[in-house]
Amino acid sequence: IGRGIYSYNSLIPITYTASGGTEIQLTDTSITSTTIYVGDVGYYRIYGPGFGGNKEMPTSYSNSIGYQSISLGLYSNSEGGYKSAAMGYGSHAEGSVTWAMGPNSHSEGFYNFSLGDGSHAEGSFTKSRGIGSHTEGFATQAYGDYSHAEGEDSYAVGLSSHAEGESTQALGIYSHSEGFATAALNYASHAEGAYTITSGAYQHVSGLWNDYSDTTQGAFILGNGTDNSNRSNLIFAGGNEVNIYGQTLVSGSRSEEH
Repeated sequence: IGRGIYSYNSLIPITYTASGGTEIQLTDTSITSTTIYVGDVGYYRIYGPGFGGNKEMPTSYSNSIGYQSISLGLYSNSEGGYKSAAMGYGSHAEGSVTWAMGPNSHSEGFYNFSLGDGSHAEGSFTKSRGIGSHTEGFATQAYGDYSHAEGEDSYAVGLSSHAEGESTQALGIYSHSEGFATAALNYASHAEGAYTITSGAYQHVSGLWNDYSDTTQGAFILGNGTDNSNRSNLIFAGGNEVNIYGQTLVSGSRSEEH
């Protein structure tokens, strides 16, 4: 037996066409202006009411399709394989164990949660908490309003921040971290590469394991450290100085015109 197609309107009879072509007319006298019970006709037929696919839609203009899915928000929609829940006003949850809790939020994939107003969570084990935030990938979280986290185990915490890659953190407002295990800690700063950290506002850091003790605003830093105990910089350009550490090699010829 296949799944039925359910609709909510003034007509109580619902048409279900089985895979063999048999048409079944269902009548649910519990339908009112606020509640409708729908579910998997196959489960209902074999096991009876209250088992498996039966769902409760206690809110007007909501819709719920799938195994143990539920729609609680006004104008909400839940669908998918298993335990999707649309709880916020105008929310949409699809997939398995996805929860759309914020108003006008959207959650899709597997084990995702969209909590903020207008937020969007997709992928697996992601959480969008801030207003208008967006998560995608695996185990990413967007805490800041209008923030975006993508990749794997990345966190966007600051307002309008962006974290991408693996194990990256964008903590400062308007900050951006990318690569592997990078952290943008200050306002509008940018960390890229691996294990790099920005400590000052507007800083840009590239490379590996940079020394982040200098908080000069707007500095350009190229790290060349080897581990957390041996952080160092190859280039530090900030204020009115450009510092190059280590040996400087210049090759080629130089010509002068007189």
